[in-house]
Amino acid sequence: MTTPAPSTAPASGRSLRLTFAFDERGLRLAGAQRRRKAAPPGHDTRLPAPDHAVVVELRAADGRALHRRLLHDPIPQSVEIVNDQGRFERVPTALPRGPSSPWYRTSTRHDLVVDAGPRVRLAQPALAGVRLAPGGRRELGRFAVPRGL
Repeated sequence: MTTPAPSTAPASGRSLRLTFAFDERGLRLAGAQRRRKAAPPGHDTRLPAPDHAVVVELRAADGRALHRRLLHDPIPQSVEIVNDQGRFERVPTALPRGPSSPWYRTSTRHDLVVDAGPRVRLAQPALAGVRLAPGGRRELGRFAVPRGL
């Protein structure tokens, strides 16, 4: 069994900017825009994805991860408010809807998979109810890379 090389540098200077959105129905691919610059470096695909992370992977038809990005707070579980003293404060409140936009490089037909580790807590009902897969992660969405962009 061969281990894929870490995806630290994009293969070309072209990429897609993909916009995901979440709402009461779950996660969806909301749009894609062709870019002339390279995608940012990915995270090592040879290592298991961290339990505390939401991850987007570009996967080959055989399920092999070709490119991985760990996303920081892509589905916010808190908001920043101004408290009674006029200071900013972060309070736990899960937004019912919103966008998230990672970059990915273009290639032949592949799938994009968004998943969350077992330690990621999502309060949005459509995302919180996703069951753990046998590998211990929750698949929040699977999308074909848009063609013709």
